Amino acid sequence: MIPREVEFHIQGRKLAGKRWGQKGNTPIMALHGWLDNANSFDLIAPALPDFDIFALDFAGHGYSDRRPLHTPYLGTLDAQDIIAAANQLQWENFSLLAHSMGAEVSSHVIGMYPDRIKRLFAIDGWAESISNRKWLKLHRDSIDVNLTKKSGTLRVFLNQEEMAQGVAKATRQTVASARILVERGSRKVDGGFSWISDPRVRWSDALGITYQQMDHNVGSFSGEILVVGANNGLKWYRADLERLASENEHFKFITIDGSHHVHMDADTTQLVQLIQNFFGSPVEQLDAGL
Repeated sequence: MIPREVEFHIQGRKLAGKRWGQKGNTPIMALHGWLDNANSFDLIAPALPDFDIFALDFAGHGYSDRRPLHTPYLGTLDAQDIIAAANQLQWENFSLLAHSMGAEVSSHVIGMYPDRIKRLFAIDGWAESISNRKWLKLHRDSIDVNLTKKSGTLRVFLNQEEMAQGVAKATRQTVASARILVERGSRKVDGGFSWISDPRVRWSDALGITYQQMDHNVGSFSGEILVVGANNGLKWYRADLERLASENEHFKFITIDGSHHVHMDADTTQLVQLIQNFFGSPVEQLDAGL
């Protein structure tokens, strides 16, 4: 299944992404991780032909425009872009398939737009729940650094293979999957290749959510939520998952073998089957399928 490149121009900014499947199928928006891009779903989306999947490049990533210099990278603004893209796709209701940072942002979206999101499938990621004091500090720090720090010159690599090797070393994913991300995340410059992503993404993002907001967002959301953790993936985000699962019947947390990029590494058969069952089954059949 060959994806189609998609571009929206919304209030003077370009939002880009890739779309698999046919219009009229179950709509799913796929949200990638920090410093990744829409290519993150190249290996699993083609294996899910029953759905209409749109993978968004977050602002400052992939082919989407960067945020204006006076605007920091905040989860609430990413939520705005998700809804803007859904409006352009004419999706009144849709589900979310989210990895890492995409899952963090999704925890905001289900609280802000519970009437528009049907289900959420998170891949090795979830938001950190924090105190009100820490939430305020993180957002203040994000604003302050965005107003004072200047972006330096991006490193130039000899070729895309050197970039992929560096990504694989930093993220502990395979070089093969890193190449897929580099393909959409790099550009040719004098002397070689460099990154497309906005350097400010590395130091001006604030994605945490308060304990009260987290409990409200999950508790008031009527759709099903499944978080699939990778055994060799991230651990920091898992502190609240067992509690949320024990307090909310519609919230499930399971683990499978794999790295943080389990949706891109090695054999994705089990993950694809979980996604197929989750989005393709009636609610009463979900428990039996997990």
